[in-house]
Amino acid sequence: MAKKRALVDATLTVTAASDIFTQDIEEMVEVLPGAKAAAEKKEPVKAPQKKTDVKNPNEPATEAQVKAIQSILGKMGIKDDFAKHEKASRLAGIPEPEVITSMTALTKGQASKIIESLMAEAA
Repeated sequence: MAKKRALVDATLTVTAASDIFTQDIEEMVEVLPGAKAAAEKKEPVKAPQKKTDVKNPNEPATEAQVKAIQSILGKMGIKDDFAKHEKASRLAGIPEPEVITSMTALTKGQASKIIESLMAEAA
């Protein structure tokens, strides 16, 4: 079920059709009796937290951050580990000639900075 919902969500997001279609019948207030009243009572959506806000930037990078960096670099065509480490080192602000030996040596703050830079570069 989760896989199906993810596929539908991806399709709606990619096609920018989420204003027209929905995957949740509960969101279709015009179909369900009494749903308009419930929809009006919902709390307003809070602004999303900035991606740059890292609670503890000096802690070691999370596994998810490391995987994201590896994935983005792979999609950019950088396959060699040394090249990946060198690129990550430069984006993290580590001065030359120093190069990290492993992505797990990064801090959360550095990893966030690298991910943001790679996403901007890939766009």
